Amino acid sequence: GFIICMREGTGYGSENYKFFTQRLKKFLYVDRVVIDERYRRTGLGQAIYGDIFTQARNDSLPIALEVNTQPVNQTSLNFHEKMGFDQIGTRDFDNHSVAYFIK
Repeated sequence: GFIICMREGTGYGSENYKFFTQRLKKFLYVDRVVIDERYRRTGLGQAIYGDIFTQARNDSLPIALEVNTQPVNQTSLNFHEKMGFDQIGTRDFDNHSVAYFIK
């Protein structure tokens, strides 16, 4: 598995990333979390996020991310709720919708 994160101030053109740049002065943005299907529900996601939480805490940063709500990614929504993320917004695009979260 792996996670891709970035800080504020990058040239990343994602509309989801821009949502956070318009609202937060500093943040750690989680762009991708990937766990091989064979290893899901084994604690790897929690372990990866544990490292992210430590880094964010050390740098006094909120962690920002989005999850698809249309089509719904219920597994990710459940996981991030369990990990203590709070929903702060939503957005509908032409071919999908997302919910925005911070912790």
